[in-house]
Amino acid sequence: MRLNVQVRAGDGSYHPVDAVLDTGFCGDLALPPIIIHQLGLVPPRIMTVVLADGSQVDVQVYQAWIAWDGTDRLSEVMDVGPEALAGLELLRGYHLAADVVNGGTASITPLVFP
Repeated sequence: MRLNVQVRAGDGSYHPVDAVLDTGFCGDLALPPIIIHQLGLVPPRIMTVVLADGSQVDVQVYQAWIAWDGTDRLSEVMDVGPEALAGLELLRGYHLAADVVNGGTASITPLVFP
């Protein structure tokens, strides 16, 4: 499943990013270095993360405003590889349903609490 996420650049404009939903990624968003550079995101901090294979690596973590479902939120953006990834932290407060078959569909809906 691919998600369109709007990320605010350093100049205040928003830019669409087409990201693959990665249910194994616990963060908000991971972007390739070229996109991070193009957006002019604020200088990073370094964080040690554990990858799916159990190895630990240090990654650069940026902060960026992301427009998601009609709301702006300050999010962590990691520089972890060549593909844009949306993680489960981005979906906190939402319900994800997926048909896990070739050509299956998926949906994301806000959770509603009484």
